[in-house]
Amino acid sequence: MGLAEFLRLKSVDTSKSLMDIYEGAPFPHCDQLVLHAPGKCEYCDHYPILQTVRANNGIPFSGEGGSPDEERRPREIIDRWAGNRAKPKTYTPREFPRT
Repeated sequence: MGLAEFLRLKSVDTSKSLMDIYEGAPFPHCDQLVLHAPGKCEYCDHYPILQTVRANNGIPFSGEGGSPDEERRPREIIDRWAGNRAKPKTYTPREFPRT
């Protein structure tokens, strides 16, 4: 079952495509099934709708065991490609003095 069919079954408005929602980048990683939990990956945190769909439907996130990406191949193989690994935030926002 594809993502669009899954969203239709869950009564999610599919009038906009993922390309429309995410301005040309429908998935955060090279493998479209890789999606890390909120706060684990800087790239995935730009996709709160996809993260909410997974959380609300009890679908495990990547790296949690039993996630959709691990149904096809083991985590070691998925993580060999740097484009699929979680990228934690490596910076903290700087506060600017108020004038």
